[in-house]
Amino acid sequence: MTGDSTSIRSKNRAQRLRADGGQQPSDETGSESTHPTIKPTAIKLILVVVGTAAIAGYFFNSAQRSDNAAWVAIALGALVSLRYLWLMLILYRTRYIVNADSVVHQYRLFGKVKRRQLPIRELRGTEITTSRIQSLFGVGTVQFLTGGMNQSLGFIRFSSIPNPGKIQDLIEKRQQR
Repeated sequence: MTGDSTSIRSKNRAQRLRADGGQQPSDETGSESTHPTIKPTAIKLILVVVGTAAIAGYFFNSAQRSDNAAWVAIALGALVSLRYLWLMLILYRTRYIVNADSVVHQYRLFGKVKRRQLPIRELRGTEITTSRIQSLFGVGTVQFLTGGMNQSLGFIRFSSIPNPGKIQDLIEKRQQR
């Protein structure tokens, strides 16, 4: 019976996660977890593919028949598309966590694990940025800053997260404790 109730709780939590746009509700420890969305990157990928097809089609069908230029456009489009596909895979495997005393950025990809954690008491500020494409989907980037801007002194960036202001407010509340 315990396994059934755990399964039901997991399904309910998954439904709430989908309803909240990727943000998991706080658990008993006060931890908040979210995943980045891949929608802005997918839109960029679609634009690159369509643009590449249009440019290659133009060169293949032009009066001067510049096939070499078309193949160069296709090669460049393929490279940029692969870059966006790789970025989408990394975003899909990334998880952002706000604990009671720290913020964590982690991802696992093909056996590689990257985890970066900053104590909330060390944070000196937050910065929210939103690109034009991100604003269409209601997502943004939150950067948590310590005493310096370079990685050696410590900063964490939560990219393409739903409701970036909510995460910033959560951090400010935790800093006041």
